[in-house]
Amino acid sequence: QLVSSNSMHNQKKKIKILFTIPNVEISGAERQLILLVKNIDKIRFDVSVCSIDGGGPLTDCINKLGITCYEIKRSKSFDISRLTKLYKIIKTNRYDFIVPFCWSAIQYTRLASLFLPVKHIACERGSDYDLLNLDSIISIILEPISDLIIFNSKVQMDKYSEKFRFKKIPLKTIVNAINVNDFQSKIDKSLLKQLNLPPETMLLGTIGNFSEHKNFEMFIDVCANLSKKFDYLHFIAVGDSASRKSYEAIVESRNLGKKISFLGYVKEIDKIISNLDMFLLTSIWEGMPNVIMESMASKVPVISTDIDGARELIDHGINGYLVKSKDVNGMVNTISNIISSYDDIDTITDNAFEKISNDFSIDKMVSKYQDIFSFLYEKK
Repeated sequence: QLVSSNSMHNQKKKIKILFTIPNVEISGAERQLILLVKNIDKIRFDVSVCSIDGGGPLTDCINKLGITCYEIKRSKSFDISRLTKLYKIIKTNRYDFIVPFCWSAIQYTRLASLFLPVKHIACERGSDYDLLNLDSIISIILEPISDLIIFNSKVQMDKYSEKFRFKKIPLKTIVNAINVNDFQSKIDKSLLKQLNLPPETMLLGTIGNFSEHKNFEMFIDVCANLSKKFDYLHFIAVGDSASRKSYEAIVESRNLGKKISFLGYVKEIDKIISNLDMFLLTSIWEGMPNVIMESMASKVPVISTDIDGARELIDHGINGYLVKSKDVNGMVNTISNIISSYDDIDTITDNAFEKISNDFSIDKMVSKYQDIFSFLYEKK
């Protein structure tokens, strides 16, 4: 069992940690990594970051924090040069811990650290553990290289433990965190002006990278159905990826171009959320969705599919709303009911704000990571 240790406060040698991640755009996992490296105790820990997908907004942000950030460019799907460069970085700097976020970084660092005296802590950020595919098979094969696997969702950890464990590697859950003070609890209407929409318009939005599991098709269907019932609704989609253009084409083909606005990548997510009347999540699976937490902290009502991480955050009808995965009619009906009794939503959003404020603080998250590093370092 992992226990808290305070003796590391007095040590002279800092614990050296390399965090790795495969993406350079700033989405959920990247924001959690930034929070962790920004707030970790720099007296006790010497931290660096490595992006295995080159440079971008994430590496720019890490550099601005004054933290060493390595960039390894990718030339193809599996790139052996990334593996050798990772190996050299780890060996040269003699890290005590390698802490990768997300699937590909986990597998690359497992291989790179295989013959080095370094502890490997894999940070799973959400996956479909109901599906056995090539990715999960690779993960099962390489799992024994890790010394610990950390999940940001207990539901996901339990599913992984039940279906995908090969060797009894220790598992632990550390939920995501946000800085509640970064999010406004009052609705901001500036986005309506920016989009040339009338002041009585209600804004419903989603935030994500348009990957397949985000199920943006459902978001489009919900928009189409609700637009027939309420002519004063407008929908926004924040995020970017190679798939964005194909979804924009679908929206245009369904004559929804005047109802859905694509805003692309937005750095200041808090300002977008504060403009929303409701936040919608249509994903098929997630780990611990930051955007739900951020919306709850902003006192924006959340309607989400009933998936792993959302289920841990939302108590249906108490601090948000859950509908079955892929249930377009269920989400449409839920939103319609909220609109019909919109004056009664304050209790829901107050409960949501209280839960996020109490249970998902940055201090709690960072402290748990630090305790793990200290304990395993002493054990080593």
